[in-house]
Amino acid sequence: SVVPEAMFLSLAGGATLCEFVQSEKFEYSRILDLAFLASDRSGEHLPKLLEACGDENPIARYWGALGCEILGKEAAAKAAGDVRRLLDDSHAAVRLAATCALYAMGFAEETQQAALAELNRPHNDPESIMLINTLARVDATDAIPESWLSRKTNGLEKNEYVRRFVERVKASRV
Repeated sequence: SVVPEAMFLSLAGGATLCEFVQSEKFEYSRILDLAFLASDRSGEHLPKLLEACGDENPIARYWGALGCEILGKEAAAKAAGDVRRLLDDSHAAVRLAATCALYAMGFAEETQQAALAELNRPHNDPESIMLINTLARVDATDAIPESWLSRKTNGLEKNEYVRRFVERVKASRV
């Protein structure tokens, strides 16, 4: 989907995904074009990806960050500053996409800290799943604080994916 699942709940306002992407609120053609640019793996698209990183539309910012991740170290010199600004974005999916982009660009320690900082923020279920995948992707699972793992195992965590992840991390520490 051109709308990241982790963004859907905050953007759709109670509508279904189909209703949302067909509404006037959603710039389907522009976002689809940006998604294709982001996944093209061509450095010549970097200026448009950086422009997307500063877009008012959070879905555009997400695709801008994802495109920079796909380019990896090829984008590092020109994109790092724009992508770093996305670490403070109001949308978790954008922050996490930026984290993965910076990791792909070669900023491992910085991105591990950014991913771990996300553990202190509230997340809906799709954002939690994206966070877990990001922690694994940036090789930060070993640094997850025991206090966070304990909070997630106190019986209140309803998300099965999160529970299984916490169990795997705890088992790896024994």
